[in-house]
Amino acid sequence: MAVDRRDPGLFLGYLDQPQETAARFRGDWFLTGDRAVMTHSGAVTLLGREHDIMNAGGYRVAPAEIEEVISTHPECGDVAATEVSLNATTSIIALFWTGPAPESDLRRLAESELARYKQPRKYIWLDALPRTATGKINRRALRQDFGEPQHDTA
Repeated sequence: MAVDRRDPGLFLGYLDQPQETAARFRGDWFLTGDRAVMTHSGAVTLLGREHDIMNAGGYRVAPAEIEEVISTHPECGDVAATEVSLNATTSIIALFWTGPAPESDLRRLAESELARYKQPRKYIWLDALPRTATGKINRRALRQDFGEPQHDTA
């Protein structure tokens, strides 16, 4: 998504980061980093942040596509989907949840409602999901904490 530079609600810039601010503009457009789709009638559906979009066998998958399905389970608690690295060349979709729902229930739900390439390959229960200072799920922390460590081979 992009916002016109003239929008009165647009921020002035990142604090003490003029290069980062400039890098986010393309002409008069501020690139938000959000992914969205718009229907012909004008309805906009937010898919998530660009850096959160996952690659599943060459297909782009938004975490929200998985989270919306899993959230229909009454005992799932908080849920988050993100891509985690298994090694330097392989990553998978992982699902994190906090509720008492058994993994087998969530797995069956994913299998019945999601295309195969969107189904999580790893399920991880947590007491709580990590959050940013603004209360959003911190997917970066999940990727870092639950992916295999990457070792530089050079």
